Amino acid sequence: MPPLLSLIVPHHNHLRSLPRLLDSVLAQSFRNLEVVLVDDRSDEPCGPIVEAYRNKGLDIVLLEHGTRIYTMKARLEGMRAARGAIIGFADADDMLWGTEAVEKNVDIFQTERPDILHFRTVRIDRSGNFRAWFSDMDPPVDRQEGRAIFHNYVTSPRFQQLSTVWNKYFSRNLALEVCEALEGSGVLRYLEDACICLTGMFHAGTYVGSSHAGYGYAYDFSDEPQKYREGHEWAVSVWRMLRYLPPYFAQRGCPEESLRALRRTLSDRLCVKVGHAGMAAIERDGPFVSDATLDALLEHVDERTFIKVLLLGAGLNAKKILGCLQTLLPRADDAEAP
Repeated sequence: MPPLLSLIVPHHNHLRSLPRLLDSVLAQSFRNLEVVLVDDRSDEPCGPIVEAYRNKGLDIVLLEHGTRIYTMKARLEGMRAARGAIIGFADADDMLWGTEAVEKNVDIFQTERPDILHFRTVRIDRSGNFRAWFSDMDPPVDRQEGRAIFHNYVTSPRFQQLSTVWNKYFSRNLALEVCEALEGSGVLRYLEDACICLTGMFHAGTYVGSSHAGYGYAYDFSDEPQKYREGHEWAVSVWRMLRYLPPYFAQRGCPEESLRALRRTLSDRLCVKVGHAGMAAIERDGPFVSDATLDALLEHVDERTFIKVLLLGAGLNAKKILGCLQTLLPRADDAEAP
C-alpha cells in the first residue's frame, strides 16, 4: 500500500542537519508517510544516513544526481516520484514541528480535501529549539475557492512571506500539474518556492488554512549579507519568472487584473527583497515601473541588461532607473516603420 503523505526533501551538503530533520519525521505520531530525498550532488554520500534511518523504520526514497540540478528541479523530480496522495515539502536544514503536527494537518486535509493546505510555522535555532512564531507566514484565511485564491495571493502585502512551500500540503493532482507547468520556467536555485506557490495557487480549486503549527524553520539571520551578495542570481530568477509566468497564466484565462498584480508583485516586492528596485523608491518618488515600461523592458532587452537595470535600484535612485527604463520604450518612429 502506498504511503498517504510524501515529504519532498532537496539535499545538497546538509549531512549535519539532515539527521535532525529525519529524527523529527520519526518523532511524528503519523507514520504513513515517505521521505523522497533528492541528493543534488552532495560532496559526501548520504547513503549511510539513509540506510541508518531505514533501519529505524523510516520509508525513504533516495534519488541521487552526479551533476547539480538545483532546488527547483530537485523539488519537481521529488514530486513526480512521490507515491502519496498528499505532497508535503521540507528543507534538509529544517525540521517538522512537534509530534502531532503531521497527524493533525493530514486529518484536516482528508476532511476538507483541498488542493492546498497551509499551516503555521515556527522559527527554531540551530539546535531545533523554539525561538518565535513566524506569524506573518500564517494562513491569511480559513478557506478560499476558485480564482480568488490566486488573486488574493498576488495582491497580498505578505506575498513574500506566504511564498514558501514547506508549510503547505498539495494534492497529488495539483503537484503533478505544477510539475508539468514549470518544466520550462528556467528557475533553478532562487525563489523556486514563490514559483511553485504561484503556479499551485493558480491551478488550485480549494485552499484551506490550518491553525496547527507544522514546520520548524531554522532561519539564520546572520546569513542575510550573503543573500544580498547573491542578489544578481536572485534577479535572474525574477527575470525568468517575469518572462515565463504571466504569459503562461494569460494563455489559461487568468484575468487581466490578476496579471497586472502579478507583474507588479514580481517586479517590486521580490526585487526589494534582494536590495534592487523596489517599494522603498516607489513610496518616496512615486510609481516608476509602469506596465507599458515593463512590457517594453521584457520585450526589448536581454537578461544581462535587465539585471543591470535592476541593480541601479540598489541605491534607491528612482529617477535614474526611470530614465534607463524609459530609453527602452519603443520610439514612435520605430512603431511606424514597416
